[in-house]
Formats: sequence, structure tokens, C-alpha cells
Amino acid sequence: MASIDYGDIVSTRRIRAEILIVLGLSLGASAIYSLVALLARVTRDTPLAQQTATLNAPLSDRELFDLGYQLLSVIFDLVPVALVVFLLWSPTRPHLARVGITAGNLGKDTAFGVG
Repeated sequence: MASIDYGDIVSTRRIRAEILIVLGLSLGASAIYSLVALLARVTRDTPLAQQTATLNAPLSDRELFDLGYQLLSVIFDLVPVALVVFLLWSPTRPHLARVGITAGNLGKDTAFGVG
């Protein structure tokens, strides 16, 4: 009978939990805000087909401040990604092999992701 290495199971569960937490911080929050915004629009007196929406609304009337706010937004949105990289970083090479990021697969993975 084959033995089960419970250390690998705990490690796999921990990694999955960490990834789900980070997805909840980033994509989950966006999904919830989108649903609330959609519900707000559907419940207005004006029919949904006659409403307009602004995509990528400026965050400031002044261009330089708008650029600053936009860049800060991108930077803060990437903080959960930095947390994942930090938590999954291994001191031995390849450093991010636990999540499948290795130099050997980098080109193929990048092409697949872009595709």
C-alpha cells in the first residue's frame, strides 16, 4: 500500500488557501463592486437600455494628478500579487517553482497567457 505524505497535502492546501485569499482581495472585490453597481443601475427609474456609463473616468480634473491617481491605483492593485510572490518564494532555485514559474517554461507560459 502506498504511503501518503501529509506534508505535501498540507502544503498544497495552504498554497490554495493563500491563492484564494489573494483572489478574494483583488478579483473578488472587483466582482462584488460590479454586482452592486449593476444592481444600482437596474433599480433606477430610467430603464437600463437608456442609461449611459463612463468607462475609465478621470480621477482628477488636472491631467498630472489624474495620471498620479491612475498609477497609484495600479500599484496598489498589484500589492496582493507581491504578497503571493513573497509567501511562495523559495530560497532555492527555481524560486517560484511551487506555482509553476520556472525559466524553462517562461516563454511557453508567456505565449499561452498572451494568447
